[in-house]
Amino acid sequence: MAKSAAQRAMRGETGRLRLGFTVIAFYGVLPEAVRVYRNRFPDVIVELTEINSPSLEHALASGELDLGILHPPLETPSLTHRALPPQKLVLALPVDHPLASSSVIHIADLQGQPFLLAPRRIGPNIYDKVITLFRNEGVSPTIVQEVTPMTTLVGLVSAGVGLGFVTEGLAAVGRPGVVFRPVSPQPPEIPVAAAWADGQPSVTAMRFLEVVRELSAGG
Repeated sequence: MAKSAAQRAMRGETGRLRLGFTVIAFYGVLPEAVRVYRNRFPDVIVELTEINSPSLEHALASGELDLGILHPPLETPSLTHRALPPQKLVLALPVDHPLASSSVIHIADLQGQPFLLAPRRIGPNIYDKVITLFRNEGVSPTIVQEVTPMTTLVGLVSAGVGLGFVTEGLAAVGRPGVVFRPVSPQPPEIPVAAAWADGQPSVTAMRFLEVVRELSAGG
């Protein structure tokens, strides 16, 4: 009996998976991956934690989490990561905004528009790329508020505070009073990766990564 239990644990069929993720990651393949994983490995206890990417890195490095779904580049050298499909950005704007009738919105049309953006400390790489996107088109973005998480940004758009980029995954969920439009030139994609500490993920984390790979390949 004890030998059988040990073998199941070695195969990742029992045990615990402490999984951290960002809000953005949750609007991708993650919810379906968790559902499939739980069905496949019902005897594994899954603990889910939603935090921002820098905090996720710290939690992984300190051993508080087994696996994290976050956004590279990573600042913690001791972490190993594996790239997952990136998430594209679209523009969220109030349904009654003059630009809402456009099928594609050009960056040049955003000159002087109130813009919402996540703080640079949360994601310096994507922040800098967004600013560069504007400047390459001769636009100086009017950032009226820095806001995180992205779900809050959509709420502020609905309230008429400003416009802002969100992922296609979040846009697919929708929000009353908000429309989502593609932008030209295309905004930078948000990179997504699975990360873990100590070079080799735990066996339960490996099984979860297998599920994520299957679903990503199928999409």
